[in-house]
Amino acid sequence: MAAGEWTRSSDLARGVMVWAGVAGWALLGSAALAGPVPDYGFNWVTVGDPGNRATLPEEVPSMPNLRIGAVDHTFRLTRTKINNLQMLEFVRAYAPFWQGDPRDPMLTSDWIWPVRQPDGSYDYEIEEGAEHWAAYMGWEMAARYCNWLHNGKLHEAWAFESGAYDTSTFTENDDGSFNHQRAHSEGALFWIPTLDELIKGAYWDPNKNGVGGYHMHPGGSDEQLIEGLPEDGGQTIGALIWDLGSEWGGWDLEQYPNTRSPWGLLDISATEKDWTETPEMIDPSRNAGREVVGSVAGDLTWFVFDRLDLRGAHSIWSSVGGALRIASILPPECDADRTGDGSLDVSDVQVFLADFAAHNAPADWIDDGRFDFFDVQAYLSDFAAGCP
Repeated sequence: MAAGEWTRSSDLARGVMVWAGVAGWALLGSAALAGPVPDYGFNWVTVGDPGNRATLPEEVPSMPNLRIGAVDHTFRLTRTKINNLQMLEFVRAYAPFWQGDPRDPMLTSDWIWPVRQPDGSYDYEIEEGAEHWAAYMGWEMAARYCNWLHNGKLHEAWAFESGAYDTSTFTENDDGSFNHQRAHSEGALFWIPTLDELIKGAYWDPNKNGVGGYHMHPGGSDEQLIEGLPEDGGQTIGALIWDLGSEWGGWDLEQYPNTRSPWGLLDISATEKDWTETPEMIDPSRNAGREVVGSVAGDLTWFVFDRLDLRGAHSIWSSVGGALRIASILPPECDADRTGDGSLDVSDVQVFLADFAAHNAPADWIDDGRFDFFDVQAYLSDFAAGCP
């Protein structure tokens, strides 16, 4: 019998065996993670080119001594920032463990409001129309959000207090300095990006002029972005939200898909400024602020803050102050995850079977030039073993 040829009876028998295996896994219920780094439904971009150089004086003329953007590792960033729908999930999860006033904007962020229930407890809702605006939060809550992701979104108090950042360090000294952890913990799966990581993701172009370089403005541009509505050819909303009757920072994310960095980042300009974990450069010893990147919708000087060579920081202890774009390690490669969605479930087996039926090369699992029972057996064994 030629490679890949089966009789009807053997086809049926093997098909039954395969689908029995599928049914067995389907009965397990929820999907297994393909690795230790779930995607959580975020859109991620990978920032590669490890070992890129920092900025040169001519690339940052307003601050010629500024040396930022060099990163020695590959990492991921969310394509845009956390929106208020995603923040609402976090607020509702963390509220039972919050020791302060349930109405405190330190907990709720800027566009989520407490709603008193008949039993005296509080639920939370988003201001109408603000669902897809960038969530405007304090740095401490951004850190807790990363802890929560690191710990699998568990509804346990400890899951919010450690993992990426040890919140027991979130204290102030008598001299006005702060003790907040300065960099994410070793082994963190998710964290607030460093200034270098965010600058690289937003401004570094590995192919610029054939040798690599930094752009002055977001969207892979050395020219100021065009202020305007997307349908009018605009590249950023800038300060036009006032003409639309919106509010400071009140602009839906991901409306300018062509204003993207060379790595694919969106919404650096005129949404909310991005938090970083890097202590403010003007006085790092006090640890009182963290560097931010980008501009705010509605700011009349948005084009100034878009520039690579203008740096700023916001207070670490304030209830609001920036938006969260999440950094993450890369998930390990997982061959059994045939859909590439970061989880192992029946859909992966279905993709494998479709390739198998069509005699497509990926289904030759043992790579012997044949399509037979042993490929199916080997694939299901790898599926059952999960991923590293």
